[in-house]
Amino acid sequence: MRTRYRKGARDAIALASVAGAVIVALVTATAASAAVPGLERVLRTSEFNSTNVKVNGAPCPDGKRLLGGGGDITGGLGEVELDRLRPGLFGITAIAVEDEDGTDANWFVRTYSICADPLAGLQIVQADGPSNSNNKHMTAVCPAGKRLVGAGGEIIGEESHVVMNDLIPDPELTKVTVRGLENQNGTADDWFIRAHAVCANPLPGLELVTGASALNSNAKSAVATCPAGKRVLGAGAEIKQDAGQVVLDDLTPSAGLTSVTVTGREDQDGIAADWRARAYAICATA
Repeated sequence: MRTRYRKGARDAIALASVAGAVIVALVTATAASAAVPGLERVLRTSEFNSTNVKVNGAPCPDGKRLLGGGGDITGGLGEVELDRLRPGLFGITAIAVEDEDGTDANWFVRTYSICADPLAGLQIVQADGPSNSNNKHMTAVCPAGKRLVGAGGEIIGEESHVVMNDLIPDPELTKVTVRGLENQNGTADDWFIRAHAVCANPLPGLELVTGASALNSNAKSAVATCPAGKRVLGAGAEIKQDAGQVVLDDLTPSAGLTSVTVTGREDQDGIAADWRARAYAICATA
């Protein structure tokens, strides 16, 4: 099994984290209407090569602000992990990392930002968990009276040994929980989780829709579809397994913002146990 030198990957991610850090930020907006004005999906694609870490941002158009987003990986086949979806007020950044033994295959990451005219009370809440070498989760909570419109999560430290297993909005849309699992090789080094909740004043028709895949031991996708007349504002994912051997490969809002697709893929060693993928779509009247 080939071992790759990963310090440069960790340094690149650390640099990106410092440059893009947002703790709490507010946007002043006019009162919300019965719709989400200016709603659109922005897509950006990274380079297609075998670089072991890729940082790819999708900026919102001038005058618009981020609500939610996602990312997906093409190539790598379970040896590349979508380990960070970092929201900022002006777009989301996706960071994908090869696992500890890397891959010679070419791959790329696509980043999706869901943008709109500024919403009333738009705010990003960040919560950092403890730094240690245990499996863990962290929750970011919207301020009282506000509701979740988008979500993000990050695994920080030892990214090549840890998978971001869950990015789960709660049914009441007040918070988001991010979970990380070490893979079968584990690590003695410390790492932590950063959860991001994108919050705003309540919107008409705001609801959480979920969709689950079959339960088996194959690569699989799940789709959550908004009801008629509603569109996706934010997205979440869950990989229902406890071995750290299934990577989050796709968290993709559709081009028309009608649905969210989540794909999980087993690592190169595979896993005999059954597991399930679940997609979450935060929908509102559009």
